[in-house]
Amino acid sequence: GVIGGLAAVPAPLAAEWLTVPDESLVVARGSALDFSGLSAPGPAGVAGRVIVGASGALSFAQAPDRRARLNCASIAWSPATGGFPDHRTADLYAEQLRIHGYNLVRFHYVEATLMTDRKGDFDFDPEALDRFRYFLAALKRQGIYWVFDVLTSPNGARGDVFPHRWVEKHDLKLEVYVDDGARRHWRRLAETLLGAVNPHTGIRPLDDPALALVVLANENGLEFLSLLQSRKTGQAYPDKLRPAFNAWLRKTYPNEGALKAAWGGLETGESLGAGTVHFPRDRFDPGPRMRDKQRFFLDLEAETFGWMERELRSLGYRGLVTSYNNWGSTAADLTRGQLSVVARHGYFDEVLGYEPGESITQRSSLDDEAGYVRSLAAARWLGRPFVVTEYGHPFWNRFRREAGLVLPAYAALQGWDFVCRHAEGAIDLSTRQSAPRKRQLTPYGIGLDPVARAGETLAALLFHRGDVAPARGVAAIPLGGERDLVDQGQGDWPADLTTVGLMTKLGLVAPPAEASTGSPRLVLTPAASEPQ
Repeated sequence: GVIGGLAAVPAPLAAEWLTVPDESLVVARGSALDFSGLSAPGPAGVAGRVIVGASGALSFAQAPDRRARLNCASIAWSPATGGFPDHRTADLYAEQLRIHGYNLVRFHYVEATLMTDRKGDFDFDPEALDRFRYFLAALKRQGIYWVFDVLTSPNGARGDVFPHRWVEKHDLKLEVYVDDGARRHWRRLAETLLGAVNPHTGIRPLDDPALALVVLANENGLEFLSLLQSRKTGQAYPDKLRPAFNAWLRKTYPNEGALKAAWGGLETGESLGAGTVHFPRDRFDPGPRMRDKQRFFLDLEAETFGWMERELRSLGYRGLVTSYNNWGSTAADLTRGQLSVVARHGYFDEVLGYEPGESITQRSSLDDEAGYVRSLAAARWLGRPFVVTEYGHPFWNRFRREAGLVLPAYAALQGWDFVCRHAEGAIDLSTRQSAPRKRQLTPYGIGLDPVARAGETLAALLFHRGDVAPARGVAAIPLGGERDLVDQGQGDWPADLTTVGLMTKLGLVAPPAEASTGSPRLVLTPAASEPQ
């Protein structure tokens, strides 16, 4: 490891590498790297809840005409990285986050950490739960708001998941669409983690104005989940959804004859009455069957989001919600177009595992003109908040230095509301670590990676401080209705459209193009490569 074990550098390496004598990574107050002044004084929530302001951007309730400046740190702690810290360390960590220029934290996989080594459902580790709650209070005191995923792990809070919580023993993220038991589990998860009084703040997180945004389920789009499952099963779409698909077809078509007429026939063994109509066998297989699958997914995603939001509102939550923050496709864009806050994820040369045999390209993100950034730009719906709850250009890629410049700079140019570089911890307090994943550089160990940390410093300046000003122009891509359903599952916008996002603001609008944009200067159409 480059950082782990610096105190004892082997002799052959001593001639090539400079030993760093100081183990502390704590930034001193008042130093040149103290960015705490970039955030407003006082505890989180002092200016009221985070809301959608008058301009369609995130604002604070007491200043709805002024955009909220938010800089997000990712917290995806697990036992492998040390878990939630003790109270003393939590206070120091929260203070250091503010000094580093953060005023927002996104929590990820909280339920997995709390359920580690637990045998019963919802049997949260009491010490870990207390540490989590204390850390929320410590962040609030430092003026740091929270973003929270209700459901991150497909295991949810089910017990008896071994050897660790990252084994996919259950399938709650898919089942919550079609199974009442999974939905009850989701509601209980929200009620348990967010609906109980935090003894360290005196109120429920749901009632706390420090809770800026709730992600109802992380990366829960149906096409995205189907793609992940197809890598294991070889099927384009999961059988668990077929009964719901057949029920949708029966509501959509008056009889089997009408379905056959629309599709040009059914295959041998398929019957609408018997519920045996199957999905397309290939996600890139065009035709009326694919189009109906797309319509079904859109309807089911809208229904599920509506149910989740109603359940959270019934628990008393009055803040902002979002979901479907997975990767790009125009079908997913249509679903996200129904949300009041739009979120997306984007990676370049993403590392999906640490086991031998994993590969990366070692390419530069500039080789394709920052394609992952352009894809994000084209997913934004103009006139409402747009947030990037995960992005990354991780180690081992030798060009990862680009992440601290390319995405924050373009995020500022686009006028996005916040961006969050995915990390198992945005900062660390020391190079001396005992946790297994803290003994060397890892892809999402941002706090111990000097290149990534330098990039996050740039992000605090370029994006949070506003060193890059938002573009004055805007280019709008009209999207809406059946005519914009593509004949494949994973269709996304072409490069000749998204390249405009390198020059000016870019986003989606519901036709007519003037809706929600404030008279855009450019209107782009998906069928054309030139502005019209």
